[in-house]
Amino acid sequence: MKREPDQVLRLQRISVSGFKAVDKFTMRVDPELTVLLGMNGTGKSSILQMFSFMRHLAQGKPSLFFEERGWSAADIRFKGLHSRSNFINIEAYFLANLNDEIRWTIKWDATAERLRSERVDLRLSGDDDWLPQLKFKAKGGGRARGQNIPPFTFEGSILGLVQIDDLDENERDPLVDLYQWLSGIESLELLSPTAMKAGTGPSTGNLGSRGDRLAGFLAGLTTEQRVRVQGRVALFYPLSDLNTVRKKSGWIDLVLAEAYRGMGKIQSGHMSDGFMRVLAFCAIPEMRDVSMILLDEVEDGIQPHILGPLIELISAETPAQIIATTHSPLLANVVGTSKLRLLTRSTEGRTIATSVERLPVFQMGNEFFGPGELWANTELSVIEDQARRIGSREADETEERWH
Repeated sequence: MKREPDQVLRLQRISVSGFKAVDKFTMRVDPELTVLLGMNGTGKSSILQMFSFMRHLAQGKPSLFFEERGWSAADIRFKGLHSRSNFINIEAYFLANLNDEIRWTIKWDATAERLRSERVDLRLSGDDDWLPQLKFKAKGGGRARGQNIPPFTFEGSILGLVQIDDLDENERDPLVDLYQWLSGIESLELLSPTAMKAGTGPSTGNLGSRGDRLAGFLAGLTTEQRVRVQGRVALFYPLSDLNTVRKKSGWIDLVLAEAYRGMGKIQSGHMSDGFMRVLAFCAIPEMRDVSMILLDEVEDGIQPHILGPLIELISAETPAQIIATTHSPLLANVVGTSKLRLLTRSTEGRTIATSVERLPVFQMGNEFFGPGELWANTELSVIEDQARRIGSREADETEERWH
């Protein structure tokens, strides 16, 4: 059963310019699960990286994003022939409680590695006008909640710096809600079975981008939560017991038992890479204060027969929005056209995201074939041509609807 969301916002649409190949880019986001489908090099991983960068921006430490990957700020700039901008621009639209809407706009200077400007607007349900909640420019200052903000230089977003007024317990603050949502983006894009098999320190409340905190996370769960994780895994793998062992040094090891007669306990280091990925996925619904979960190439090491049911189960039981990338036609068949975004590149190298349900090639054969089968068995040039034309048109229509 799906938990009630810890966050009150749902991302609906995002537009980005200047981030690697994600330039002049617009994508609609499903309230629960969005699966990015496409050939190698179309920008699937870059989109996940862009969302991870948003979290680091919101927390005021984009430099940590580069440190984690061994990159510099120059590495994420769009390298297109006709692009001379040093700026990364992000515009995100959220649906809030009671159908209010929030718009977050931020401009970040990739050369100076500093915030250039930021804005948050609120549109109440049934109204046409946007109400400014925060307006800020590094050189001119701004206002938030009716108070002046002096001009200053800052590395990331100023959402975390804006003072929170005393609120009634039933009152919502769009700046607080937005900051919490952005801070709740959890990236598992670098998930590594090798890192998951190693011991870890005490629980930090998340799995770590590489899964390197998995044992500590499981150790911090209640008995009820751990039983739920074990139950999910048992649907796909013969697991009978899941335990964590704390050593005198404070290190935590993961110990498992398979559901075979007379089988002893096994250290996680001896489990298969695929099993470790399944275990990490099954732990996701127990994560708290998470707004969005990023998963890259979810099919890696996982048996095709269980991939679709596994992703559907995790999506159904976590309150967070999930964005996952895949090359798997079988997974595409399971999730269906409404949750699929087909990625391709424009002639100028920009990533284009197209809703699969709008592509003629997926409409004409959907009575007899699933979207994954149509994708795998249709000539690539035909799909790319349709995606470029309709994806560009869809982006224009989205812009008109929101503005």
